[in-house]
Amino acid sequence: RKNSLRRLATRLAEQARLAQKPMSIGQMNSQDRRVVHIALKDNKNVRTQSIGDGYYRKLVIFPVKNSSKTDKS
Repeated sequence: RKNSLRRLATRLAEQARLAQKPMSIGQMNSQDRRVVHIALKDNKNVRTQSIGDGYYRKLVIFPVKNSSKTDKS
């Protein structure tokens, strides 16, 4: 199950990056959302965010806009 979620996360991250549009995964339990967040945490091209409440909570993968500054500190 975790490997399947990681593959899904990678595929959607690539789609978000290419289309420059957010991609969402609807109605996942908290453990599955966590797997996706962790799978993409080192991907500099996208960021993830959980949106909503309870049963309707979903995970959104946002493309990161290209900029000359990659370090925000």
